[in-house]
Amino acid sequence: MSATEPVAGRPPVSSGTPTLLSIGELSERTGVPTSTLRYYDDLGLVRPAARVAG
Repeated sequence: MSATEPVAGRPPVSSGTPTLLSIGELSERTGVPTSTLRYYDDLGLVRPAARVAG
C-alpha cells in the first residue's frame, strides 16, 4: 500500500498542502469535543497551522 492509497473510511492522504479544518470539523472527524481541543490548545499541546475567524 502506498502513502496516498485511501484507508477504509478515510479520505486519501495528499502529499500537497494540508487542509485547514475548523475546530468544529476537527471535532466531528476525531470525536474529540471542541472544548477539549480548545483546552489542549491553551496548554500548548496542539498548535493550529493558522487561525481563521469563525
